Amino acid sequence: MALLFICLASTNSKAAPKESGNDIELINTLFENYMAKYNHYLSHSEFNKEPDLYHDNVMIVSNSNGSNTLSSDNLYEQVKVFLDSLKAKGVHNVQWESTNIQILDTNLAVVSNIAVRYLINGDIHNKVGATYFVNKYKGEWKISAFSVHDYTNTL
Repeated sequence: MALLFICLASTNSKAAPKESGNDIELINTLFENYMAKYNHYLSHSEFNKEPDLYHDNVMIVSNSNGSNTLSSDNLYEQVKVFLDSLKAKGVHNVQWESTNIQILDTNLAVVSNIAVRYLINGDIHNKVGATYFVNKYKGEWKISAFSVHDYTNTL
């Protein structure tokens, strides 16, 4: 899957669609909301219902477990378990170190981020890379697939 991301990103030789500036802002907002939602959970152990980050079905591509498609509801339940495990390790909040958005077409983009996980004392717990396929449907950008990976391999 990582090879697919790289191939799609590197073969896009056409100019970006005219609305890409606004789309980049909207995608940035999606990932700001993502981080706010996850940090709210780390602080309060609850997810706000809105904004919804994911399409109805999301593909997760794992280095160790292959690929899996989940409903967004099931994904949120798994995310809660994951964030609870981070909290148990002392992680207090997470921030984007970098976000790279590549518009592939009118309604399709690849986003590659580095997330930094911080302990309550401000020390860095660790860093992780993630690459997302996002697409716009009915005017909204949402995550349709993603993979978490070594941050040094972030596009």
